[in-house]
Amino acid sequence: MGGQVGGQRDSKGKSMSKLNPKQVENLTEPGTYEDGDGLRLVVKPTGRKSWLLRFQLAGRRREMGLGSFPEVSLKKARQAASAKRSQLNDGIDPLAARDVERAAQREAQRASEAKQLKFETLATQYRDAHGAAWSEKWRKGWLRKLELYAFDHIGKLSAEDIGTPEVLKVLQPIWATKTRTADEVRGQIEQVLDAAKTRNLRQGENPARWRGHLDNLLSRSEKRKARKREHFEALRWQEVPELMMKLRANSTPPSWAAQLLIMTSARAHMVRFARWDEFDLEAKTWSLPDERMKMRVAFVIPLAEEVVKLVKSIPSYGDFWCMGGIEVVAYPAD
Repeated sequence: MGGQVGGQRDSKGKSMSKLNPKQVENLTEPGTYEDGDGLRLVVKPTGRKSWLLRFQLAGRRREMGLGSFPEVSLKKARQAASAKRSQLNDGIDPLAARDVERAAQREAQRASEAKQLKFETLATQYRDAHGAAWSEKWRKGWLRKLELYAFDHIGKLSAEDIGTPEVLKVLQPIWATKTRTADEVRGQIEQVLDAAKTRNLRQGENPARWRGHLDNLLSRSEKRKARKREHFEALRWQEVPELMMKLRANSTPPSWAAQLLIMTSARAHMVRFARWDEFDLEAKTWSLPDERMKMRVAFVIPLAEEVVKLVKSIPSYGDFWCMGGIEVVAYPAD
């Protein structure tokens, strides 16, 4: 690919003199002022001055900006124009070369910015961005797992610096003994790194991806085994009355919570984080706000008379009903 730059000519084809620094500085009348070999100074009606290089490439006339005056002086404009003409002589398109250079500069800037954001910061930002749609329990536990198992290994690394070896350092020590937790942590790392890639903070494949990647390096059988839920044996309905008698004989928070679970069929987390202001004993209802529900939809549980009596019998210990978030014990010891 070749190109040529036309020299400065007047209307009769005669050569014209070049610009000088003082002339460039004093020019105010709008117009185009030639310096020769395609280099020209353009003065706008606003008074703004800029350099333009006109050349031919593959039979087509092209123009390329070289910057504004006074940021780019006459001397620098001539040097830039000379460099572009050399590219043309070498068969290089100056405009395409400039685009490549700008892309490289943007990539360097991206890489520099990416280095400033560490994984633990990105994880916190991910939690903050998505946590509003999570249950309170999941929001609290999500970051805690990364703090326990991942941050010591990759917390201070940028997203760009985390590869397969770094992910394996997190997962391998706990894959055989805490496989379910390890797989959850793997999924969290994958989410954070996917978000980082969307933000242009990393390139390439996600090193925490399971299918077609980590499934070749970590035991699949351990993962399948961990994903199998082991259910407790169900209590026969004939044995429920005896259990309720034992629970009523124990005036403790776990006993009250277990009774509420049985009589309302609520989930454990509903009881553990129940608040007094959720109960309307006059209306005989228990209203759970949307932020406490997995599907983010408010839910109302009607209360039978026996449940109302139970709730009334429980002493008040502040805002929380009786558990304050502690684990529910299914039934008291004999």
